[in-house]
Amino acid sequence: MLLKRTLGYLGLLPFVISLLFVNQTVLGSIVYGWQSFIVYSIAIASFLSGTYWQPYKDCKKTSIISNVLCVLAFIAFFLSPVGSAALLVILFFFLWRFERLLTQSQALTRTKEYLAMRSQLTLAVILLHVIFILIMLADK
Repeated sequence: MLLKRTLGYLGLLPFVISLLFVNQTVLGSIVYGWQSFIVYSIAIASFLSGTYWQPYKDCKKTSIISNVLCVLAFIAFFLSPVGSAALLVILFFFLWRFERLLTQSQALTRTKEYLAMRSQLTLAVILLHVIFILIMLADK
């Protein structure tokens, strides 16, 4: 569990680094921080969506839900930065809630420690997205 926890929290670093450069190019590239924030967020939402690809026990709808969520994450790429971040907040919340529902229905097995970590990470990601939205709105 230590490795999962370490990797999970290290996964927050690209969000934080992107926020630091939100209206600047990132580390001398031609990519702005806001672009890297959105692209990384889409990648993480797609990754999490993919974890539900395999049907679990009696819940065969998970594959369909997985695909729908991944397509919604892709759609975020074509929205404004604020629209993208707002959609991704909804997706991250839904992914968190979906995992908890699957665990409660015993279609998915997760330890309490893992679920606590996922809740903390999801809250952090949502807060970082809210900060992103506020920064983008303040710059208009």
